[in-house]
Amino acid sequence: MLIVISDIHLAESQTNCLGNLSYNRNLPAIVYRNYFREVALTAKQNGVKKAELVLAGDIFEINRTGFWLQDNLRPYLRNDEIQTGSDEERRILDILDAIAEDERVSETLEVFRALPSMFEMPIQMHYIPGNHDRLVNSSQAIREKARTFLGLESNNNLFPNIYEYHAENGPLALVRHGHEYDPVNFGMDVTTLEEIPMYLPQSVYECPALGNISTVEIATKLPIIFKMYYTENKILRDENLRSLYQRLIEFDDVRPSSALLNFLFSTPGIKKKETWRILEPVFIKIIRDIAESPYLVKRLAETADLNLAQSELIKGVLNLDIWHNGIPYWVIKRLMRSVSKNIKLDRVEQFAIKEKCIKEHGSGIRCVITGHTHSPEVELLTAKDGIQKYYINSGTWRNQIPSTPDLKKFGRLRSMTKVFIFGSEECDSEFEWKTGWSFDFSTKLGYGSDYGY
Repeated sequence: MLIVISDIHLAESQTNCLGNLSYNRNLPAIVYRNYFREVALTAKQNGVKKAELVLAGDIFEINRTGFWLQDNLRPYLRNDEIQTGSDEERRILDILDAIAEDERVSETLEVFRALPSMFEMPIQMHYIPGNHDRLVNSSQAIREKARTFLGLESNNNLFPNIYEYHAENGPLALVRHGHEYDPVNFGMDVTTLEEIPMYLPQSVYECPALGNISTVEIATKLPIIFKMYYTENKILRDENLRSLYQRLIEFDDVRPSSALLNFLFSTPGIKKKETWRILEPVFIKIIRDIAESPYLVKRLAETADLNLAQSELIKGVLNLDIWHNGIPYWVIKRLMRSVSKNIKLDRVEQFAIKEKCIKEHGSGIRCVITGHTHSPEVELLTAKDGIQKYYINSGTWRNQIPSTPDLKKFGRLRSMTKVFIFGSEECDSEFEWKTGWSFDFSTKLGYGSDYGY
């Protein structure tokens, strides 16, 4: 039996604190404890002899943390640029410690370490890093700390980039994190390939991507700069400032990403012009910080792999003279309208169907499982000669902020996706017929007015 979960983004919460307010986005440990109790019962009822649990990436939130904004250290380095005993290695180790020290995370990690005693059969855990925890593979000390936190066996090996699940009759499922299909968050554009090989070069997984830079220099920095500019005391006294601060923290929970600007400008009780009056100095500060850093501009150009036209556009945006007198609100409105009119929601299955193991009729692989997008789904890829092959997205265990189709209104969802793959000898007891293999996929979505900060 294969169990897949991804994108739980265990994160430190101390750098986002505002006075006595804690903006903790981690789920309480009881969610994980109840889930694995249910999984253990399901496995027992289906005669499972051995369980394989795959943590399919973005388990530790190493990128989006204020720890990277304390000085000039940044996470967009190649893994092999991080030397043993270096400041960069120490920073990553400190981030992992801060994550594990969070009360909710600490209790959650105890749940993972206790899994062998919860299951009545052997259970083996596998960890595949994603784009937000890519750096967990950058040194032996970092890998060892992650293994200790999760209760994994100590060894000197790199964490793998994929997991190929074998049932009784051979290979059955391929698990990736899924950032491989996303050129903004992966060091190679595989979307242009006619066929995607199962094993991509290790060096590609070690490269920083454009998403690493935007995560730190924009998403992470927005609330930090906001708090520095307006001060904690002023934000705590002003309801509008406090509401906008929370929206900046929630920024990367918004789906689709094309709705991000609208999310900021739809803060209840604040008119759009007033919102921009408050946010303008924060955005200008972020643009100036990028433009005034030769290292960052160089990294941006190298990482983004831009063509000439794109490079000139970036240089134009970073031209400090443009922002000397501020950014007119009409520019923001036009940008919002332009983004809303040009929404392109790429379907991930169009890339999964190009996987070599899916295209090859005799590969044995019956499904490709990824996370990354935070959008749980199941899609039939092919059905030939009675052999069905599927794409399954394991979603996220994070809170989500979905938008209406016009990108103007927003809600809040709590999400938890369950993916079980059964081999031929583990037929699901809920069905009376044999299929040779089967899968259970369910998404538990709950509506909530807030995140319980």
